[in-house]
Amino acid sequence: MSIVASLSVCLLLGQKGASFDASGTWHPHLHQDQQKLQSASKEMREQYRQAAAAVNETWVLVFRPDHTYVLPSSKAKVKFEEEGTWSVKGSTLTMKVIKQDGKKVSKSKHAEFQIDKDGNTLSDLHNGVDTPVYLEFFRRPKK
Repeated sequence: MSIVASLSVCLLLGQKGASFDASGTWHPHLHQDQQKLQSASKEMREQYRQAAAAVNETWVLVFRPDHTYVLPSSKAKVKFEEEGTWSVKGSTLTMKVIKQDGKKVSKSKHAEFQIDKDGNTLSDLHNGVDTPVYLEFFRRPKK
């Protein structure tokens, strides 16, 4: 990568240096695309609504400086915890799942997120799947 391209990536991410540091606590928001939901059954729309409420109220994502992460939902009626590793390439953050609910994941699972230019929002790329819901994580404001 040329020096100009490297500087462009740094400016795009709003960061000093060539890498993005996601370390810290992030809060989710599960959005629903109402237009896409129109074609879903009433039952499916209700399931999406309940899932959005649960995610938005109970999830907290913690990226650690050692490039591991934990995603617990301690307040949910149904307990859920995910652990894994994270990496950044360009403006994409990839999360690779290692454990769910304390059990190792047998098949490779991952999620990719677009890092917004302000460096404070991660937007789900859906791994190329068109879906009526999408997830974003927002960095907790520093006090």
